[in-house]
Amino acid sequence: MHAEPTDAAARNEEPAPRIPALLAANVIYVFCLTVPEIAIPLILVPQFHASPV
Repeated sequence: MHAEPTDAAARNEEPAPRIPALLAANVIYVFCLTVPEIAIPLILVPQFHASPV
């Protein structure tokens, strides 16, 4: 019976992404969602005298 190779290199597949790479991607994603939400009102209110609400 032929056994399947269990090593990712033996199967010619990419290894799974590691936790630090996923963490870095998550930090960038959250940063891109949070910064505009906070920065845009901070810029609009004093510069353009917009309503804070």
